[in-house]
Amino acid sequence: MFPCLPGGCSGPVSSGGEESPSSSQPASVGDPSQPEASAQPEIPAQNGDVSINLPGDFFESDPDFDPSAYAQKQGFIGAAVNEDGSVTVTMTKERQQELLTDLREEIENAFEELAGGSATPYVTNITCDENFTHIVMEVEREAYEAAADMTPVTLGFSAMLYQKFSGQEPHCNITVKDAATGEAITNAVYPDAIGR
Repeated sequence: MFPCLPGGCSGPVSSGGEESPSSSQPASVGDPSQPEASAQPEIPAQNGDVSINLPGDFFESDPDFDPSAYAQKQGFIGAAVNEDGSVTVTMTKERQQELLTDLREEIENAFEELAGGSATPYVTNITCDENFTHIVMEVEREAYEAAADMTPVTLGFSAMLYQKFSGQEPHCNITVKDAATGEAITNAVYPDAIGR
């Protein structure tokens, strides 16, 4: 339902996916009530290429992680494991834009599936700003509180994955609201909330 973490499967996107620009965005994205995120910072690189440092946590599910094979599979120029366990990937700017387009589409589709889906029938709506820095999930409170729901955690990781590949410092505020009253039930800021 949600984008795969970089080391956990074949990668968040295929290397030749079609681009789907913002004209196809569902109503859940770009909610005018949310603040607009600041411009994405430029990532230093050589010859117009882009280098992004990904946390080692993203690759924990693959104990036999091979950076060269991963780079080739994802259509990257290269990948290297750093001393702290993080992974630096290098790609063309064109590949970065393809990746972000596909990640955005996967996340938006997941939002649509969650709202009223069979696994989360208590979720009524999900909205977010342009860069996934603020996500609001509206729920039927009684059913939500009775469920062992981990959706906010998954939303947070999906948002941070997108932000990492866009060159932003990961930061996502997730608010769960009572759909009937508008009252906030929970609020968490990622990555600060991880491990709490």
